Amino acid sequence: MNDQFPSTFFNNFINTDASTNDNDNNIKYNDKNMGEENDDENYFSNALKELLQEFSSIKNPGGRDEHLQECIQSWFSRHIEYTEIKVIEYLKQIAHKNYDYACLLGFLYHTEFDWQKAFEWYLRAAEHNNAFGQNQVGYFYQKGYGIGVNHQNAFYWYQKSSDGGCSNAKSNLGYCYHYGIHVKRNSRYAFYWYSKSAEIGDELGMCNLANALLHGIGTNVDVHQTLRLYRDAKNLKCLRVDEYLRYIFVYRY
Repeated sequence: MNDQFPSTFFNNFINTDASTNDNDNNIKYNDKNMGEENDDENYFSNALKELLQEFSSIKNPGGRDEHLQECIQSWFSRHIEYTEIKVIEYLKQIAHKNYDYACLLGFLYHTEFDWQKAFEWYLRAAEHNNAFGQNQVGYFYQKGYGIGVNHQNAFYWYQKSSDGGCSNAKSNLGYCYHYGIHVKRNSRYAFYWYSKSAEIGDELGMCNLANALLHGIGTNVDVHQTLRLYRDAKNLKCLRVDEYLRYIFVYRY
């Protein structure tokens, strides 16, 4: 790639202290271009920190892919001077320092449908106990994106991610018990995990729990609770709520 990043940029970005000696204190930089370059580096550094902060606020506890993609698109629209290639090349060089950046890099590949590269970076994060990365790895194994379907591995990574606090992974565990993915179908366990996911604000968990209450999956039917959960999920901008509500009013009642 043509985009190159000076070492000073990386030092500033990951907050590492470059070693100095007394002689360095006598060096004076009068080159205006160097000052402008440093300003550009700092601006890019802060801009990417902003992107990661926004990305993390959505993915925790369990932002849906649609919202994450909107977040990234919004960032690029505000920073049109930076290409996706430049951001990706930079992230490749620092992702091993901060595995949230590895997840961000994986998601950029994910949105481009480059499943193998997306999986590679999610897995790096997952192996270093990043709960979001673990959930994404589980999902890739469940769907077979770039690696082939492996339900045992999917369930394993969902468990790891759930233990790490990922609300979406808890919903995915419920889904596994609901539909018998690697485990025997168990409606009570499905309801349990959907509830755990919804309790910590996962919109998909709320929708799955609402569906369980609507159909009496692992619990008694409770339409009022179903509607309350759909309302809460809609407040979180869940894109599927209107479809679910249409089903209730058109086909069920």
